[in-house]
Amino acid sequence: MPSTPPSSLPRVALIGVSGYGRTYYDLLRELHAHGEVLLTAATIIDPASEEAIVADLGAIGCDIFADYRDMLARHRGGLDLCAIPTGIPWHTPMTLAALEAGAHVLVEKPLAATLGEVDAIQSAERERDRLVMLGFQYHYCAENTDLKRELLAAAIGTLRRIKVIGLWPRGASYYSRTDWAGRIKSGPFWVLDSPVSNAFAHHLSLALFFAGAKMDRTASPVRMAAELYRAKPIENYDTAALRIETDTGVDVHFYASHSSNSTLEPELVLEGDNGRVIWKHGAGYSIEPRGAAPRYVPLGDEQSARLRMFRSALRRLKDPSVFVCGTEIAREHTRCIQAAQRSGPVRDVPGNWLETNGAPGLRRRTWIKGVEETMRRAFDEASSLRGVGCPWADAPLEILIADSDRDSIT
Repeated sequence: MPSTPPSSLPRVALIGVSGYGRTYYDLLRELHAHGEVLLTAATIIDPASEEAIVADLGAIGCDIFADYRDMLARHRGGLDLCAIPTGIPWHTPMTLAALEAGAHVLVEKPLAATLGEVDAIQSAERERDRLVMLGFQYHYCAENTDLKRELLAAAIGTLRRIKVIGLWPRGASYYSRTDWAGRIKSGPFWVLDSPVSNAFAHHLSLALFFAGAKMDRTASPVRMAAELYRAKPIENYDTAALRIETDTGVDVHFYASHSSNSTLEPELVLEGDNGRVIWKHGAGYSIEPRGAAPRYVPLGDEQSARLRMFRSALRRLKDPSVFVCGTEIAREHTRCIQAAQRSGPVRDVPGNWLETNGAPGLRRRTWIKGVEETMRRAFDEASSLRGVGCPWADAPLEILIADSDRDSIT
């Protein structure tokens, strides 16, 4: 039994329980069972396909709706937090609707596809005196915040450069799972779905966070040189190499692809004047000061990170001193998304450099021959793909971020 009277528990609503929404549902159901929240309302677009969840929510007295607008209208002024684990096109309209209904928000990454949308969300935050928090779960991990403190304390000297690499092969089923995957727009909504905005968004945002000059701040991109490539039959790019100059003097080099034949779990290398840190997704990081023995710190599992994220968000509702990933941090990631998209056209990888697994339909995978070695060499040398002699790569297209901020995407 909850030790706290139910009326004093945070009242939480959830929009979506399928796909990635199932992860949020499981976490909120656990928090409800432990007496930490009241799971008050949920939006389930197709209740017939989620009979078990519908039955479970009904048993705990949770109101179920087929439309999030009806849910927010019914519970207007009665929600403490609205969780939004939905697709990119819906982040902005759902977040604005939840703020207008008087709820704080925890929304999945990215916050939005464009800075215009971020501006609208931040304006609504101020107007409604509510907070929007982001589902960048790695920002909430104690191990990562501890590392940020060590970086600020010059554990490896002055931080100069951060390199990020990750290769996650994705096939036709990945791009067929929604009507917005791999798209620039979906109907009237901007999406800009790509490895930068979606699958590897956590790692780019974490790099910017590590580069930030204060504990609760992230670095802001100033200039970008971008290479965007497409091997899949999609609208946007599936392979990217970015060089990002930041306002803190730390350069971020980012390499990611969904068009590899093999997997390389994301890795960050943070280089300072007096050492380096090697951070590996799903494992841990090694702090290696020059002339001293390295020290290894294991990272917790993914579900624990998400649970900490939820608990931090709930604590922040009552305690302003609790660190969360808010819209100021998330804004800088969106600036990178928008700047990359505006840097120039997406380039098609020539067909003679592509291979497939020969499978039909949704089982089909296409990859770029040798992209693993090319990306790794560029990563090791902090170079462009063109700079390491990649035969299908063109010169990076440079953009001043301030110019990208002013111009809308067309």
